Amino acid sequence: FTNQPEWTVHEPMFLARAREALLASLAHSDRLFDFLMASNLVAYYLYRTGRFLEGHHQTAGASRFAVSCGLHQIVSPVLEDNQPESSRSIRASAPWSVSDMSVRRPGSMLTPPRNGLELGQRIIVFWQTYLLDKLGSAVTSLPGSLPDEADPLTEILTAWPRTLEEYELGDVRSDETATIRNLYEPLYSQTVRRRPETLQGLECQVTALHERALRLGPTYAAADKSPAARAQFWQKFTVVQDAISNFMVTLPGLHNTGLYGEVPPTSPLAPINSPIFVTHTVAQLAMIQLHNSLATDLPASYDTCLAAAREILRLTQLLTPADFARMTMEVVLSYAWTICAQVLIRHHRNLLRRYEDVSQVDLELDCVVAALENLRGTYPVVGVTIGPSRSTDGKSSGATRAFGRVFVSKV
Repeated sequence: FTNQPEWTVHEPMFLARAREALLASLAHSDRLFDFLMASNLVAYYLYRTGRFLEGHHQTAGASRFAVSCGLHQIVSPVLEDNQPESSRSIRASAPWSVSDMSVRRPGSMLTPPRNGLELGQRIIVFWQTYLLDKLGSAVTSLPGSLPDEADPLTEILTAWPRTLEEYELGDVRSDETATIRNLYEPLYSQTVRRRPETLQGLECQVTALHERALRLGPTYAAADKSPAARAQFWQKFTVVQDAISNFMVTLPGLHNTGLYGEVPPTSPLAPINSPIFVTHTVAQLAMIQLHNSLATDLPASYDTCLAAAREILRLTQLLTPADFARMTMEVVLSYAWTICAQVLIRHHRNLLRRYEDVSQVDLELDCVVAALENLRGTYPVVGVTIGPSRSTDGKSSGATRAFGRVFVSKV
């Protein structure tokens, strides 16, 4: 994951060896938990190098393997190894209820965790798989493999991840069982959270919200077919919108104070924390995805999309060149900034139709272009195409003009 030429020249060899080792591991049922971790690593590499179809295929296999092993239903972070298996119910208080494979997962190839550390590793790796599946699905517009709202056997019930150190030290509690479904409960942030979430936990939560918004928003047109469908849509819409709004309120500042997970205490003058920056950005993106399909018909949704896009832009303008060099999840950021640009382009065109000034939007699009170009330092597959948009007098409007297209492609 370096852009240094002396190392990147060896990437094809390393990738080929990794794929050979993955096939051998699966064929011989050898160290299958390591197989899942390595699959995630290869998938992330493929996404990061612009090989999106290969990345999606790799992630799909890892996701199905994780579900087949029951990693999506680890309902508690505490390993209650003194409780006999005969006293466990299907959704028992013991977190590793899926270890009773005669009840839940016949023939699973993963052995039960032997201690809290191994349990924590399974929880963390499952959520890594979840992030790759959902975010990769959004970027590629291809269907994900992990369920969200589903039947009891496939619904994701795994507790939000804590840090590996907390699992190793036993610093986890039996009441920390919140998962995706809890995000949509009223006042979740006040009533469920006992202590600050880890950075990975925040990333998983915002990804779940974004995925739900991305799925729900486009169903707006079909909801008009009947009063019952319309009422159901607006009920779900309100729940998701409130969940996103409540989540935004709980987010830590960009300069992390050290209360969230593995980040040590820092001063307000410290560099921007990359995972928290991405979380803030995707939260705003989720609001855009929820309202975007409604923006043509509803002025309130149009304004919400524009306000969220401008908040993404405001956050982006806080980044320094050093922050760009440390940035992670570049695939997600380029995707978010592309959606942000599309919202600004729509607004630009509407202003032109009304013969209104577009200079502010031109400057905003300038900033998006600059951000994408700065991202090339760590994510060289970003490509930006700027097509001129003519103003009412037939001349190009603004230094940057408007995007004809903003996209991510391999260059």
